[in-house]
Amino acid sequence: MTTASLIKVEILAGVLVRAQRDRRDLTATERALANDMMHLSLNGPASTLWLELGGVMTPPLLAAC
Repeated sequence: MTTASLIKVEILAGVLVRAQRDRRDLTATERALANDMMHLSLNGPASTLWLELGGVMTPPLLAAC
């Protein structure tokens, strides 16, 4: 689904911007989750990163997990 992939790109951007703002590299966990989210197109890691960024799980997002 194209829309879900676009959302994953936005989540990845948020993770990268947060790390840059904090003047640090991605943690091993962030790197693993981002890798699985982008290369395997998994929704679970996307949801985890979304929540870590302060996102809220709404019913449509819950259904996608």
